[in-house]
Amino acid sequence: MKKDKREKALVKLKNLFSEPFYSKVFAVILICFLGIIAYSNTFHSLFHYDDRANIVTNTAIRNLSNLKVIWNFWPTRFITFVSFAFNYYLNGLNVFGYHAVNFVIHLAIALLIFWFVNITFRTPAMIKINISRSAPAIALFSALIFLCHPIQTGSVTYIYQRSTCLAAFFYLLSLCLYIKSRLTIEEKKKGFKWLSLYILTWVTCIIAMFTKENTITLPLMIILYEFCFFERKKLSHVLSFLALLPIIPVTLYFSKTTDFGSLAKLVGNPITGWHYFLTQLRVIVTYLRLVFLPINQNFDYDYRISQSLIEPSVIMSLFILLLILFTAVRFFQRYKLLSFSIFWFFLTLLPEASFVPLDDVILEHRLYLPMVGFSLVLSSGAFYILAEKKIKLIMLILPVIIACLAILTYNRNFIWKNELSLWNDVIRKSPYKARAYNERGVVYTEEGDFARAISDLNIAIQLNPKYAYAYVNRGNVYGAQGKLVNAESDYLKAIEVDPNYAGSYYNLGNIYGFKGHFDEAIKNYDLALKLNPRFAEAYNNRAHYYFLKKEYAKALKDIKRAQGFGYNVKSTFLDALNNAITKENKI
Repeated sequence: MKKDKREKALVKLKNLFSEPFYSKVFAVILICFLGIIAYSNTFHSLFHYDDRANIVTNTAIRNLSNLKVIWNFWPTRFITFVSFAFNYYLNGLNVFGYHAVNFVIHLAIALLIFWFVNITFRTPAMIKINISRSAPAIALFSALIFLCHPIQTGSVTYIYQRSTCLAAFFYLLSLCLYIKSRLTIEEKKKGFKWLSLYILTWVTCIIAMFTKENTITLPLMIILYEFCFFERKKLSHVLSFLALLPIIPVTLYFSKTTDFGSLAKLVGNPITGWHYFLTQLRVIVTYLRLVFLPINQNFDYDYRISQSLIEPSVIMSLFILLLILFTAVRFFQRYKLLSFSIFWFFLTLLPEASFVPLDDVILEHRLYLPMVGFSLVLSSGAFYILAEKKIKLIMLILPVIIACLAILTYNRNFIWKNELSLWNDVIRKSPYKARAYNERGVVYTEEGDFARAISDLNIAIQLNPKYAYAYVNRGNVYGAQGKLVNAESDYLKAIEVDPNYAGSYYNLGNIYGFKGHFDEAIKNYDLALKLNPRFAEAYNNRAHYYFLKKEYAKALKDIKRAQGFGYNVKSTFLDALNNAITKENKI
């Protein structure tokens, strides 16, 4: 009797969640629940690495109402920095608010994936195939794999990489809106609804392109989707998005925000586009290993630059990648969603894994958007291969995989607790990477542990004698100790090994100013500003020495420039400068 009641209860429960509305509610609850568990230990993790320059000391985000300053800081990431300015307005530098926003964005993307997969199964190419009956399950598993995969911690827990998450959000939202607009046409409901969805697609596409540069592939993705899933092509609707392709390169060119040649500073040798491309062939295979087997993750890999196409590792990597792409093309008609997911992975990697050298050859956060494709490959692949006959096996395997991913994510997030835990992990995995010791040296400097700071910075210089940043940071430690001769020597050495780093001249100017050599200080600030015209601190400091030289007009001009980049000039100095100008005018 009890057994019958239990079975009836299970049947009722099954019927309840088989209804579309309740299945969606269940999916949303499950996505939120697992997301909170996986990232529950991140909300008090401290700022790291790029967070310092882009958030902690970034004067551009101090005033949310001054959008011009935010735009001038980094036009192609304007939306991202507006979101940081919003955080700063609400809670200053309290990390909880920043982590909360990052997590909500990550959660929203998982929900968008759930929607994206469901509406994809409503397209003409997918609606009649056998696995369309499992669309809600495929959508849910795809969202959960994306949400819980530990490779995503480099984008979600690392606060500055909100740019990656936010870009992915608008990227996916724009594509979903396009799909909805096309489905409206397929359902012969063309009119205001179609037009509004189409316009929203354009708006979100443009917003994405001012969030992060990797969204440049979005128009191509929309075209790819059209050709994959719609039988009656609307070329005029889809090809018009190609007009958006120049937005990012044109903005980058005129704003001068990106130095595509700066990779040489980090690896110690000039790297050509060809060598970068050869290296990326190996990097992509490493990415594939990380998504399938996410162990031994590293924030800062020590990755060798490939020099020749005939290197065995390059040849093997090229073979693997071509085989995957050939398989995607070969089985496109039979496994359309699976093939599209593979194309997604490679297309979204393209901006950061091509012939254009970037600052680092490999970074885990670059997998954030491609992970949408991987999540679809894993979930849809299980249903394609095992099909309906082994549905119970799928329902056992995929939840176990997702649970393991969530556990790995939770454990990985402990590494992000603070900068010391992060760089200790990097040094353990990349013991010959100069930057790791340099950054840990900076952490020790901030903690006032100058002995350990000098030790780490010495190691960084030994590993890479042309590493200008390490010389500058060691000079900063000497300066904090009052050893101005040593500091000056290190700044001069930094200029010798890299004459194009503005920070070296800025710090040298500070030393000369402290010694009372005002002309030499101003000269070095001039050189720093020539290399970096947005260097607000250099304008501010140069203004002080112009003031001491009684060149008040030049001082005022520099102060206005500093304020134009969001620098908060001390009111006492402003008052003194204004009083001096007033007296000069009276005389």
